[in-house]
Amino acid sequence: MVNNVDYTQQGAGNPLPEKVRGDHKMITILLILLVFGWLGFHRLYLGHLKSGFAQLIGVIVGWALIFVGLGTAPTNAMGEAELAGGSLGLFVLGFLLLLGVGLSVFIDFIFILIDKMTDSKGLYIQR
Repeated sequence: MVNNVDYTQQGAGNPLPEKVRGDHKMITILLILLVFGWLGFHRLYLGHLKSGFAQLIGVIVGWALIFVGLGTAPTNAMGEAELAGGSLGLFVLGFLLLLGVGLSVFIDFIFILIDKMTDSKGLYIQR
């Protein structure tokens, strides 16, 4: 029994009940995702605090690793940074971290579009 509905009684003559919806509107979440999604604000808005803060920290750490990697890179005779050794590793690690956050934001975008995104209470967002 989920949401006071007995799914064992669903058959050919008994269609599945309508999804239980929360207070959050799809357009609001899409706007937050498109503007601040890379910071995880859309997840924080929905009440998914752990994953929202994980995305936010992932972005901060990812950019910090990229800048540290670029800042510690040795320069050539022309004054251009040459990524090598440890600085290349930091740069790649930061890039991969940002790529992971971007992938999770893209998956959230798809989930919103196909109506699978829920808030922290398990309620679906309004259309």
